[in-house]
Amino acid sequence: MIEGSASKPIHVGFSISPSEDFRLASLPLFENGEVEAIEWNLDLGWSSRGIVPWVQALLEAYGEAGRLHGHGVEFSLLSTPISPRQERWLAHFGREVKARPYQRISEHFGFITGGDFINGTVMPHPRSEAALAVGRDRLARLSGLAERPIGLENLALAFSRRDVDEQPDFIDALLEPDGGFLLLDLHNLFCQAANFGVDPDKLLHRYPLNRVRELHLAGGELSYPASDPEGRAFRRDSHVGFLPDEVLALLSEALVHCKNLETVFIEKTDQTLTHRAGMNQHVDDFRRVKERVRAAGRGEAL
Repeated sequence: MIEGSASKPIHVGFSISPSEDFRLASLPLFENGEVEAIEWNLDLGWSSRGIVPWVQALLEAYGEAGRLHGHGVEFSLLSTPISPRQERWLAHFGREVKARPYQRISEHFGFITGGDFINGTVMPHPRSEAALAVGRDRLARLSGLAERPIGLENLALAFSRRDVDEQPDFIDALLEPDGGFLLLDLHNLFCQAANFGVDPDKLLHRYPLNRVRELHLAGGELSYPASDPEGRAFRRDSHVGFLPDEVLALLSEALVHCKNLETVFIEKTDQTLTHRAGMNQHVDDFRRVKERVRAAGRGEAL
């Protein structure tokens, strides 16, 4: 049984993956009533395949309880001019926000399309006055359709150390006119810190922490790009791994300094929970996060 709460504790939940391995691994947590909120990637429900029944049931139950949050991936906030694909996305978005009672809705900073180019990973964009104007226009369109402020998620990717330094202020400037919120992805932040030799705690404090309403937590992996002549490791936000200790340490720091934080979501990629040991680790990660939230005095009352 999911119950609403007026006391604004921090809720811990999952970003829902519609795969069977995620369902089986997460089922004990849902059955025990431990999952306090869920996030749904809006784009996933707009394909011809639709939404699988067990996900539909979760969306309805958590929606009725006021614990459902929406997240977009493929709008491509900083692409210009606005394309027919983006117009179709906005039409889907308009119908979606009328159909479900999302508490908050977020998208990604950056872009995923440019002309005929469509990429599977959201790319960063250098700051400029033109890019700022485009981003504010796109956020206003989203906010107008949703009739509520829209949040932005920080990226794992950066083109350079300068890009790492500029992204926090750029995101803050984009969110300013409509009072939008920051969805702070701590693994994304850790990726930038690891790949560019930046202190993750110092990078955390570069972001407008007063805007943070939601956190994303995930694990990733190291790759060794053939294009790098030095063969250096590159940390990717692939969501295939489990929560690193460094990300849990960032969580503890965020719990102290993100005074307006309300929800923490754990992300996992499809088909990565196919073995019993991984399923057990998935449950353990969730409970470790809840324990840190409670230890900070910010969890939901038992």
